[in-house]
Amino acid sequence: MQAAIAIWNRDALREECGDGSRYSPLFGVRFYCNAAGDLERLGGLPPVVYDDGVEEWWFGGDLHREGAPARIAREPGEVLYVEPDVDGLATRDHRGRPVRRRHRLSGLPESEQAVEEWYINGRLSREDGPARVHADGTLEFWSNGVRNRTSGPAIQYPRPYAGWASGPDEYWQRGALHRIDGPAREPFVSMDGFKATNGEYFLRGQKFDDVRSRWSVLRHYTEAADRPTLAPDNAEAWSALVDAGAVDVARQEIDPIALAVQLRLHPN
Repeated sequence: MQAAIAIWNRDALREECGDGSRYSPLFGVRFYCNAAGDLERLGGLPPVVYDDGVEEWWFGGDLHREGAPARIAREPGEVLYVEPDVDGLATRDHRGRPVRRRHRLSGLPESEQAVEEWYINGRLSREDGPARVHADGTLEFWSNGVRNRTSGPAIQYPRPYAGWASGPDEYWQRGALHRIDGPAREPFVSMDGFKATNGEYFLRGQKFDDVRSRWSVLRHYTEAADRPTLAPDNAEAWSALVDAGAVDVARQEIDPIALAVQLRLHPN
């Protein structure tokens, strides 16, 4: 937005309005600034209003608003939905983000369609609820700029969702995919209970394909207070423990003496 202000100052078509606002036809946005040139509007009103109805609250050069959304958009004329990929998981863009497509009509990626976003100092953040709400009813939980939720999925789809019994919920903690009691990325589930896959399993951002052995054991050693922590990405220590026969997959346990030795040799 600060770049838009700088461009506005050079825009031959710029307009200064009688209510103290400035309008940029190039960006289709009206904004309000204080005497110092910073975005500000009295009365708790949004200092940035776009032609398409999006309203934004800024402070100190960042999207920021306490106790309420810092960005609000109108409900779109057409609600778009995340659709399953060939594996029954959410279709994603090149950055790994679920993308919304024109439901059963077009394969072209569309906007996220967020209708409400909470920002603190330019970072998505909310401690008492979802920081981002989508037009399709999906909720995203963020804290200080990273996805984070300990009491459930950080990306939570409504149920039912776009003809499915449930959507591809995702579990994140402190910005990393993480779940110790099931898949961190859940699959779509049909109305009759069918799912094409069991989902994807992660611990602290580390993906596991050998769910029945490595994930099932390590999940007890990532956040337990009564035993040493073995980081999910500590492959050297894990391999040494397996080679020494110190891993009991059936009981989902690691011999504590062997674990202590390997953590000294291969610290996390």
